[in-house]
Amino acid sequence: MEQSKAKRGIAKVSNLPYSTIKPQVIELKPAASDRRLGGLIAADINDDGQKDLIITKPGYIAAYSHSGKALWSKSINIQVTGKSESQGLPGNQAPGVQAADVDGDQKTEVLFLTKDNTLHIVEGFNGQTQKTIKLPSLEGTEGWEHLVVANFRGKGDRDLLLQAT
Repeated sequence: MEQSKAKRGIAKVSNLPYSTIKPQVIELKPAASDRRLGGLIAADINDDGQKDLIITKPGYIAAYSHSGKALWSKSINIQVTGKSESQGLPGNQAPGVQAADVDGDQKTEVLFLTKDNTLHIVEGFNGQTQKTIKLPSLEGTEGWEHLVVANFRGKGDRDLLLQAT
């Protein structure tokens, strides 16, 4: 006797509360040449209380408001990777970008690395460069691959953890 669909864990999707959600589509211009590289994070970068989107792909970073309106974009040689799990990290992609108030001014900054080992800190709301820091490569490594903003010293999310490969 065949088990009922419900007992087998198959549910009718239309009964789920999120089944009527209509996805918001943001078309990237230009489209990514390699769809396997890059990423997406959600963070309030214009300090309006809503989660905005930061999208990365090789050679490009863009920020969009929560409604999908373009805030800013940069054509830049951003460090994004495709097989992060081969570097000891979970997942198949690394977005190459973080967002936090790293200088304590109550405004969110966007941080990312470029392939020339430069850390870029830009204003979240408009993408204007606040600071660039050239990072020397560690001996025996190819360069800086990933960054994480964290609170290691108890002073808020102002500390950076960098990974070299």
